[in-house]
Amino acid sequence: MRILYAMNKLVKNTGNYISIFRIAALMQNKGHTISVISFDDLNKPEKFMQSFKPDLIHTFHAYNSYNIVKLASTLTIPIVLTVTGTDVNADLNHHEKREKTLFCLHNANAVTIFHSAMKELLPKTIKNVKIIPQSVALEKTEKKCPKKFRLLLVANIRPVKCNLFLVKSCEELLKKIPELELVFIGKILDKEYGKKFLQKIKGKNWITYYGEIDHQDIAQYYSCVNIALNTSLSEGGMANSLLEAMYLKIPVIASSIAGNRTIIKHNQRGLLFKNKNEFKKSVLKLYNDKKLRKALTDNAYTFVTTQLTPSTEVQGYIDVYTNVLKARSNKIKKK
Repeated sequence: MRILYAMNKLVKNTGNYISIFRIAALMQNKGHTISVISFDDLNKPEKFMQSFKPDLIHTFHAYNSYNIVKLASTLTIPIVLTVTGTDVNADLNHHEKREKTLFCLHNANAVTIFHSAMKELLPKTIKNVKIIPQSVALEKTEKKCPKKFRLLLVANIRPVKCNLFLVKSCEELLKKIPELELVFIGKILDKEYGKKFLQKIKGKNWITYYGEIDHQDIAQYYSCVNIALNTSLSEGGMANSLLEAMYLKIPVIASSIAGNRTIIKHNQRGLLFKNKNEFKKSVLKLYNDKKLRKALTDNAYTFVTTQLTPSTEVQGYIDVYTNVLKARSNKIKKK
């Protein structure tokens, strides 16, 4: 198969970026011809399509795929659309974005989601929905023991990631954990929120902000932390940052939202929290209980390496692509 992976704007080191390149690499390893593009970077998208001649296009994020879906429909190229958290948690409920989001969902030949909880948020009129859980593509690295108790949040700086919530919560935790350190990795995607964030952490020597880090280097940052965090208000998929931490046997604490609950069972593969008090209790619990930390990481590692394997993920997409192309071929034959 010749497969084109496309987004309207492909922002480096975001969740969608990591997922697209992981899936593309898995497909390439299976012998398929692939290309990954940022649609905005093409001067003449139609000319590129005619040159590459994809059998199908796989795009991510319904609302931002509007121009891609329109062009694919014009050129009669099948579309596979992966729905993101922004689609189901924001764009479908936004009066200015809903129409374009629905257009893409209805015109896709297949819609893929990462877990069943997302299906409940899609309109009932969307029928061809397939669940394909994410996997992890990350090289393991030697773990180091930090001198202090270090927490890590890998997430871009924007309101939905609750970066400021984390600063305030950990500030209160310092009274009980004087050796606490907080590390942020992520690009500022919301300028106003980013200004508030930078002002809030200014002068706090117990906080380190590394900014954007290339995903290929991320494992070394996980290797020297005690706990990995996810404080998001919503997650459309299975957060790459959590899966990677679990794969590297780093204990995880995450907000109790649908996307996180699909991979973390409370007190089994990590800890979940609903508010600031529960978050602080979770950190203290892991700070004081090394045996619990080990039990959680062992369970999480087993789950990721047996239930969320690259082979399962790539076969899921191969099946979807094959069915889409078969349906198209049958449609042409009938004509």
